Amino acid sequence: MTDTALPTMTPLVVPSAQFWTITPFTMTVPETWTAKQTVDHLVYATSPDGGSTIAVRWQRVPAGLGLLASADVHVANIRRADGAAKLVEAKPGKLNGVKSLMRVTEFSTSERPVAQLYIALHGPKFGDDQPVELFELVAHLPQGDRAAFRETLAICASFRFSLQRSEEA
Repeated sequence: MTDTALPTMTPLVVPSAQFWTITPFTMTVPETWTAKQTVDHLVYATSPDGGSTIAVRWQRVPAGLGLLASADVHVANIRRADGAAKLVEAKPGKLNGVKSLMRVTEFSTSERPVAQLYIALHGPKFGDDQPVELFELVAHLPQGDRAAFRETLAICASFRFSLQRSEEA
């Protein structure tokens, strides 16, 4: 892959025979990547060389839990593992119309220097006093690999909730 071209993407539909969740969503991953569901991830996708991964995690949380609080937990965990971890960027925004928080952290593992792209967003709300679903997109890629970062951003940008309300409700 050249530094300017993105690969052909393959759509993933969740839920499906291969993927399960409460709130349906879609996303795309490069056709050369492998994707599966694991005990801890609604989707866990890996690049052919294993150098980049992206995971979609889900949990039900209190309605008042902010996105920044969940992101802070991840930064704290990374800093426990690598005290020299560097928060590169953190900013609120919207991912396909849904309020989100993006954070980029660089740290080292025993194998290599890694960049983590973390995006947190809440699923659709059904009342102020109801729990909400927290979705976390967590990507790991080689530090400084601009092509891998662009590819990961394209995967994250493709994430969309596909919840449709029943007309009878």
